[in-house]
Amino acid sequence: MVGLLCVKRTLCMMVVFTFYNAAIAQNSSNQMWYTYAQQSILSKHWGYVFDVNHRTASFKQTRSVLSAARFGATYLLDNNHRISAGYAWFGTHFKDAEKNILAENRLWEQYQVFKPMGKTNFSHRVRVEQRWRELMPPSGIKKGKIAFSLRGRYMYQQQGPIWPKTKERKLGVWWQGATELMLHTGDGIGKHYFDQFRLIGGIILMPSRTINLAVLYQYINQHSVASEQHNNIHAIRLTLLHQLDFSAKPNRASTKPIQQDE
Repeated sequence: MVGLLCVKRTLCMMVVFTFYNAAIAQNSSNQMWYTYAQQSILSKHWGYVFDVNHRTASFKQTRSVLSAARFGATYLLDNNHRISAGYAWFGTHFKDAEKNILAENRLWEQYQVFKPMGKTNFSHRVRVEQRWRELMPPSGIKKGKIAFSLRGRYMYQQQGPIWPKTKERKLGVWWQGATELMLHTGDGIGKHYFDQFRLIGGIILMPSRTINLAVLYQYINQHSVASEQHNNIHAIRLTLLHQLDFSAKPNRASTKPIQQDE
């Protein structure tokens, strides 16, 4: 009870913090996020995660904002604790720029804890990222400088059933809510350690125990080091999650689905 009370107080503080930053934010934009995420268990303790991500400038436009791919290995300590690490590539798209894609190479490590409580599932994720980001080159120069930064991320996620999947009900529906805080330091960042804060909410459709479709709204408050401004981003996230278990005995995977990484 004490731990749950601390979590609730922390979430309340984060919500207040979000509305404060939203009030001082000077720019606002919309985005669509499309993601395919696959996670698999290969043996009792080992597995992998893989996802590709594409983002567009608004709910209606198809102009690209960002494309990304991520891969990593996972070590399962037990059913509720896991460690992952891997590599990710991100490409930021710029319109009407000579260098129209800026590349980022990223190493990442994370620790996850899952905790069921009745019909509700809780999870905590701590992730550390080492980022090598290509900066926008000056006019007439084709290649920009590389900036290194270190970013820490903490996510709290909670989800529960609306209509559980049963033998009679072929489509299960779950609700999901999450919040994430990001802090960073490195080249050109100075003392602006705050990077992003996110609030996420929506539903998860479960046509099977190995396929999930998440339809989520995401609010992002982000500090731009280059412009010294806070930006608001309103995003719709559509994620197809594919869960596999190559270590399972026949029919075991259908009764014990893999817990989500994102």
